[in-house]
Amino acid sequence: MLNQNQMAALESSVRTVQIIAFALVMGTVSFFILLGVLVEWGTIHADFSLLANAGLVFGGLTVVMASVIARLVSRSALQVALNHLKESGISTKDELGMRTLVGVFQSKLIVQYALLESAAFFNGVLFFLDNSLVSLVAGIAVALMMIALFPRASQIHEWVDDILRG
Repeated sequence: MLNQNQMAALESSVRTVQIIAFALVMGTVSFFILLGVLVEWGTIHADFSLLANAGLVFGGLTVVMASVIARLVSRSALQVALNHLKESGISTKDELGMRTLVGVFQSKLIVQYALLESAAFFNGVLFFLDNSLVSLVAGIAVALMMIALFPRASQIHEWVDDILRG
């Protein structure tokens, strides 16, 4: 487990990851609040229209892709980072090495959140165009998933610690 000094050294990097995640979540939430103001609520229907079904399929595929692609990016970026640190003679247990690992986590998070955000926006736009409650629920579900996946400091520390332990 990371000691107090190591966690303190990573504090600014961890906060940066959390700020990026917060900004991506707030962009999505703001979009749905704007939709709530712009949509004529009297025309809302619960039918599974062609557009609503397309949004569900796209959203489902994107949620799966977000998980898979984020893992692939993470593995690839981690290998590059570890090789770069090794060539530079920097240990992963040094502050710079650990910050590099947090940077890999940050890249993974950005890819994952960008894909999730695209599914949420897609369903939001479909809701605006088609007035189908199905699209609204799908978009909000993806936004809630982004909130649920928000990176906690302890989660990032554990991720770095797992890599340090090999």
